[in-house]
Amino acid sequence: MNVYDTDDLVELRATFKDKNGNLVDPSSVKFKIKKPSGTKVTYIYGTDAAVQRESLGVYLLNIMIDEAHTDTRIWNWRVIATGVGAGAENAKFQVRKSEVE
Repeated sequence: MNVYDTDDLVELRATFKDKNGNLVDPSSVKFKIKKPSGTKVTYIYGTDAAVQRESLGVYLLNIMIDEAHTDTRIWNWRVIATGVGAGAENAKFQVRKSEVE
């Protein structure tokens, strides 16, 4: 599991392929984030500037790590695509709490 610090800018990357393994652009791409506090945020490609298409089938979400105040300090995320290349993937990363704050 990747480990980051509070105030890091983290890049989440998703790659989409069709059943033959060729890169494709899905009809829609959505990133869902669950912060350690339980706060949930959804970012949608084409609606939210934070979601960018890097190249055919490759999408990025850059998010600022703004909390690590709970015991778990685990950020969970999920990316969901519809249409061609439809699918979903779950992942998580840990954030170290600053000893200075």
